[in-house]
Amino acid sequence: LHRRALEEQRGFAVEDWAEDERVNRDLARRWAGASAAILPLTARRASLGLLVLTSASPRSWTADQMELAEALASQASVALENARLVSDLVRLNRELKQATAKYERANRLLQESDKLKSAFIGVVTHELGTPFANIGFSLELLARYGRDNLTPDQAEQIDQLTAGVATAKMMVDNLVKFAAFVNKQGELRRESFNFAELVTEALTPLRPFAQSKD
Repeated sequence: LHRRALEEQRGFAVEDWAEDERVNRDLARRWAGASAAILPLTARRASLGLLVLTSASPRSWTADQMELAEALASQASVALENARLVSDLVRLNRELKQATAKYERANRLLQESDKLKSAFIGVVTHELGTPFANIGFSLELLARYGRDNLTPDQAEQIDQLTAGVATAKMMVDNLVKFAAFVNKQGELRRESFNFAELVTEALTPLRPFAQSKD
Protein backbone atom coordinates (compact mmCIF):
# COMPACT_ATOMS: atom_id res chain seq x y z
CA LEU A 1 0.00 0.00 0.00
CA HIS A 2 2.84 2.36 0.69
CA ARG A 3 4.09 2.00 -2.89
CA ARG A 4 0.60 2.29 -4.32
CA ALA A 5 -0.05 5.45 -2.32
CA LEU A 6 3.09 7.00 -3.81
CA GLU A 7 2.45 5.76 -7.35
CA GLU A 8 -1.28 6.53 -7.47
CA GLN A 9 -0.99 9.61 -5.24
CA ARG A 10 -4.07 8.77 -3.21
CA GLY A 11 -4.77 7.71 0.37
CA PHE A 12 -5.62 4.30 1.75
CA ALA A 13 -7.32 3.28 4.99
CA VAL A 14 -6.35 0.03 6.74
CA GLU A 15 -8.80 -1.15 9.40
CA ASP A 16 -6.62 -4.07 10.57
CA TRP A 17 -3.18 -4.88 9.24
CA ALA A 18 -3.68 -8.58 9.94
CA GLU A 19 -6.93 -8.81 8.00
CA ASP A 20 -6.24 -6.54 5.03
CA GLU A 21 -5.14 -8.54 1.97
CA ARG A 22 -3.60 -5.48 0.38
CA VAL A 23 -0.95 -5.27 3.12
CA ASN A 24 2.49 -6.84 2.94
CA ARG A 25 2.45 -10.05 5.01
CA ASP A 26 5.55 -9.07 6.98
CA LEU A 27 3.89 -5.80 7.98
CA ALA A 28 0.66 -7.67 8.73
CA ARG A 29 2.45 -9.91 11.25
CA ARG A 30 4.43 -7.03 12.76
CA TRP A 31 1.49 -4.66 13.11
CA ALA A 32 -1.26 -7.20 13.77
CA GLY A 33 -4.19 -5.65 15.60
CA ALA A 34 -3.33 -2.10 14.46
CA SER A 35 -4.89 0.17 11.84
CA ALA A 36 -3.60 3.07 9.76
CA ALA A 37 -4.34 5.78 7.26
CA ILE A 38 -1.67 6.07 4.55
CA LEU A 39 -1.56 9.32 2.61
CA PRO A 40 0.94 10.55 0.00
CA LEU A 41 2.77 13.84 0.40
CA THR A 42 2.90 15.57 -2.96
CA ALA A 43 3.83 18.95 -4.35
CA ARG A 44 3.27 19.91 -7.98
CA ARG A 45 2.51 16.23 -8.73
CA ALA A 46 5.88 15.14 -7.35
CA SER A 47 6.01 12.63 -4.48
CA LEU A 48 7.70 13.90 -1.33
CA GLY A 49 6.92 11.00 1.02
CA LEU A 50 4.14 9.47 3.06
CA LEU A 51 2.08 10.50 6.08
CA VAL A 52 1.06 7.38 8.05
CA LEU A 53 -1.43 7.81 10.90
CA THR A 54 -1.70 4.69 13.06
CA SER A 55 -3.98 3.34 15.76
CA ALA A 56 -2.99 0.64 18.24
CA SER A 57 -6.27 -1.18 17.73
CA PRO A 58 -8.40 -2.01 14.70
CA ARG A 59 -10.79 0.70 13.66
CA SER A 60 -12.76 2.02 10.75
CA TRP A 61 -11.71 5.31 9.20
CA THR A 62 -14.70 7.50 8.46
CA ALA A 63 -14.89 9.84 5.49
CA ASP A 64 -14.50 12.85 7.79
CA GLN A 65 -11.43 11.34 9.39
CA MET A 66 -9.85 10.60 6.00
CA GLU A 67 -10.70 14.12 4.86
CA LEU A 68 -8.96 15.50 7.95
CA ALA A 69 -5.99 13.22 7.35
CA GLU A 70 -5.78 14.41 3.75
CA ALA A 71 -5.85 18.02 4.98
CA LEU A 72 -2.97 17.24 7.35
CA ALA A 73 -1.07 15.58 4.49
CA SER A 74 -1.66 18.61 2.28
CA GLN A 75 -0.37 20.98 4.97
CA ALA A 76 2.65 18.75 5.57
CA SER A 77 3.35 18.71 1.83
CA VAL A 78 3.25 22.51 1.70
CA ALA A 79 5.59 22.71 4.70
CA LEU A 80 8.04 20.24 3.13
CA GLU A 81 7.94 22.03 -0.22
CA ASN A 82 8.51 25.40 1.46
CA ALA A 83 11.43 23.93 3.39
CA ARG A 84 12.89 22.61 0.15
CA LEU A 85 12.44 25.99 -1.53
CA VAL A 86 14.10 27.74 1.42
CA SER A 87 16.98 25.25 1.25
CA ASP A 88 17.33 25.90 -2.50
CA LEU A 89 17.22 29.64 -1.85
CA VAL A 90 19.97 29.36 0.77
CA ARG A 91 22.06 27.27 -1.62
CA LEU A 92 21.55 29.73 -4.50
CA ASN A 93 22.40 32.64 -2.21
CA ARG A 94 25.60 30.88 -1.18
CA GLU A 95 26.49 30.20 -4.82
CA LEU A 96 25.72 33.84 -5.67
CA LYS A 97 28.06 35.02 -2.93
CA GLN A 98 30.78 32.72 -4.24
CA ALA A 99 30.24 33.96 -7.80
CA THR A 100 30.28 37.57 -6.58
CA ALA A 101 33.55 36.96 -4.74
CA LYS A 102 35.07 35.47 -7.90
CA TYR A 103 33.82 38.43 -9.94
CA GLU A 104 35.27 40.92 -7.46
CA ARG A 105 38.62 39.09 -7.53
CA ALA A 106 38.61 39.08 -11.34
CA ASN A 107 37.74 42.79 -11.32
CA ARG A 108 40.65 43.52 -8.97
CA LEU A 109 43.00 41.57 -11.24
CA LEU A 110 41.67 43.50 -14.23
CA GLN A 111 42.25 46.82 -12.46
CA GLU A 112 45.79 45.72 -11.58
CA SER A 113 46.29 44.77 -15.22
CA ASP A 114 45.11 48.23 -16.30
CA LYS A 115 47.58 49.79 -13.88
CA LEU A 116 50.37 47.66 -15.36
CA LYS A 117 49.37 48.76 -18.86
CA SER A 118 49.47 52.41 -17.81
CA ALA A 119 52.86 51.88 -16.18
CA PHE A 120 54.10 50.17 -19.35
CA ILE A 121 53.02 53.12 -21.47
CA GLY A 122 54.84 55.50 -19.12
CA VAL A 123 58.02 53.41 -19.23
CA VAL A 124 57.95 53.15 -23.03
CA THR A 125 57.34 56.87 -23.43
CA HIS A 126 60.14 57.86 -21.09
CA GLU A 127 62.75 55.14 -21.66
CA LEU A 128 62.43 54.97 -25.44
CA GLY A 129 60.79 58.16 -26.60
CA THR A 130 63.00 60.58 -24.64
CA PRO A 131 66.38 59.24 -25.89
CA PHE A 132 65.22 59.39 -29.51
CA ALA A 133 64.06 62.95 -28.99
CA ASN A 134 67.48 63.88 -27.56
CA ILE A 135 69.31 62.17 -30.43
CA GLY A 136 67.10 63.86 -32.97
CA PHE A 137 67.71 67.26 -31.38
CA SER A 138 71.49 66.68 -31.41
CA LEU A 139 71.43 65.62 -35.06
CA GLU A 140 69.38 68.69 -35.94
CA LEU A 141 71.95 70.97 -34.28
CA LEU A 142 74.78 69.15 -36.04
CA ALA A 143 73.08 69.40 -39.42
CA ARG A 144 72.25 73.07 -38.91
CA TYR A 145 75.55 74.40 -37.53
CA GLY A 146 78.20 71.82 -38.35
CA ARG A 147 77.24 70.60 -41.80
CA ASP A 148 79.70 72.93 -43.55
CA ASN A 149 82.59 71.16 -41.82
CA LEU A 150 81.47 67.68 -42.87
CA THR A 151 82.61 65.71 -45.89
CA PRO A 152 79.95 64.60 -48.36
CA ASP A 153 80.09 61.04 -46.97
CA GLN A 154 79.74 62.32 -43.41
CA ALA A 155 76.82 64.53 -44.41
CA GLU A 156 75.14 61.57 -46.11
CA GLN A 157 75.63 59.44 -43.00
CA ILE A 158 74.12 62.24 -40.90
CA ASP A 159 71.11 62.31 -43.23
CA GLN A 160 70.74 58.52 -43.02
CA LEU A 161 71.08 58.59 -39.24
CA THR A 162 68.50 61.35 -39.01
CA ALA A 163 66.08 59.36 -41.15
CA GLY A 164 66.72 56.23 -39.09
CA VAL A 165 66.10 58.05 -35.81
CA ALA A 166 62.89 59.54 -37.21
CA THR A 167 61.72 56.08 -38.27
CA ALA A 168 62.60 54.56 -34.91
CA LYS A 169 60.80 57.37 -33.09
CA MET A 170 57.76 56.80 -35.26
CA MET A 171 57.82 53.09 -34.37
CA VAL A 172 58.00 53.95 -30.67
CA ASP A 173 55.12 56.40 -31.07
CA ASN A 174 53.06 53.72 -32.81
CA LEU A 175 53.85 51.28 -29.99
CA VAL A 176 52.73 53.83 -27.42
CA LYS A 177 49.53 54.49 -29.38
CA PHE A 178 48.81 50.78 -29.61
CA ALA A 179 49.42 50.31 -25.89
CA ALA A 180 47.13 53.24 -25.15
CA PHE A 181 44.50 51.75 -27.47
CA VAL A 182 44.67 48.39 -25.66
CA ASN A 183 44.51 50.15 -22.30
CA LYS A 184 41.41 52.12 -23.28
CA GLN A 185 39.90 49.17 -25.17
CA GLY A 186 39.03 51.35 -28.10
CA GLU A 187 37.62 50.30 -31.43
CA LEU A 188 39.61 49.54 -34.56
CA ARG A 189 38.78 51.60 -37.63
CA ARG A 190 39.51 50.78 -41.23
CA GLU A 191 41.78 53.17 -43.06
CA SER A 192 43.19 53.07 -46.58
CA PHE A 193 46.94 53.38 -47.11
CA ASN A 194 49.57 53.09 -49.81
CA PHE A 195 51.22 49.71 -49.37
CA ALA A 196 54.26 50.67 -51.47
CA GLU A 197 54.90 53.71 -49.28
CA LEU A 198 54.53 51.56 -46.18
CA VAL A 199 57.13 49.08 -47.48
CA THR A 200 59.50 51.90 -48.46
CA GLU A 201 59.11 53.50 -45.05
CA ALA A 202 59.80 50.19 -43.30
CA LEU A 203 62.90 49.47 -45.43
CA THR A 204 64.43 52.95 -45.08
CA PRO A 205 66.26 52.18 -41.80
CA LEU A 206 67.69 49.02 -43.36
CA ARG A 207 69.03 50.65 -46.54
CA PRO A 208 72.41 51.74 -45.00
CA PHE A 209 73.05 48.22 -43.74
CA ALA A 210 72.23 46.76 -47.16
CA GLN A 211 74.51 49.28 -48.91
CA SER A 212 77.34 48.46 -46.55
CA LYS A 213 77.16 44.85 -47.65
CA ASP A 214 77.83 45.78 -51.33
